[in-house]
Amino acid sequence: MRTDFLIVADAAQVAEGKLYVMGGGWNRVTVTTFPATINMGVALGILVSWDETNQPHTTTLTLEDEDGQSQMNAVEMRIEVGRPAGAVAGEDQRVLVAVNGPITLNGPGGYSVIARLGDSELARTSFRAVLQ
Repeated sequence: MRTDFLIVADAAQVAEGKLYVMGGGWNRVTVTTFPATINMGVALGILVSWDETNQPHTTTLTLEDEDGQSQMNAVEMRIEVGRPAGAVAGEDQRVLVAVNGPITLNGPGGYSVIARLGDSELARTSFRAVLQ
């Protein structure tokens, strides 16, 4: 398995095998005070290799500050994808995930959203929180 993309957004949704992102790809958020609660969406695309299909996998999303301290409870997702009819042998299968909700930023500085498979880091995307 490998990550195709990991994007922070204002909101994200998966419907009928398509990803919908509103206000995606930002790397800076401006707030008026700390701590600050913002609504954030995370869009994750995972490519599951042919040999890893038809098996359950557990992926987690975490938010850490620039000191590596966790800023929220991990969001754990169980994913499993099969091989669709007509798939070419060896073809990767894409799994789309969207997670939304309020997060609290305790202070200014850097934050990272991290996708993991077990203990292995799949992807990381970062942003900065600054005062207006």
